[in-house]
Amino acid sequence: MTVWPNHALQRTRPSHHYCNSAFSWTGSLSLGRSAQETESTALSIMPVPITLIIAILTVESSYIEDTERPAASVADTVQFCFLPDSQWRIKTFANDHDIHVHQLSKAGENRITEEFAKSNLQKSYGDVTSRVELLSLTDPADTKEVENVLSAHRLTGTIEVAKAGFCFYNPDKGDYRTKSKPK
Repeated sequence: MTVWPNHALQRTRPSHHYCNSAFSWTGSLSLGRSAQETESTALSIMPVPITLIIAILTVESSYIEDTERPAASVADTVQFCFLPDSQWRIKTFANDHDIHVHQLSKAGENRITEEFAKSNLQKSYGDVTSRVELLSLTDPADTKEVENVLSAHRLTGTIEVAKAGFCFYNPDKGDYRTKSKPK
């Protein structure tokens, strides 16, 4: 099997020219395991509704090992989570279930638009993007709603509610945790 240098990983680094300097890149955050486990904490801080823009990539990678290869079963994702009081950028790394989370804005700060997020995905990941999906949820902790929305977009996995107050698409229901620190 051929393992290529991980050029898509380089795109997640703030110093890389593909990353928009308008983003406020903060450190990665630790996550809760699932919506059920974090329900009591997350629902008290989770504003609704939410919008997720999800880019499903054609590669699976490891930030830790700096490797990338064509996706076999689970692909990496780049996601934007739009909440009424905050915005987030989430990158999942399929090989080691690593996740990098960056809060882009808080209440009262400048916000990016969905169009800007889509344009940024195209500019930064267009060559390794399989598809981009826009999901809207009124209650990310409602299992039935999550199943219906994912099914309508032909997605497997689940939507997780993190203790930090954002949601993300978990493509394989794996244990995604921050395991590396972006350079």
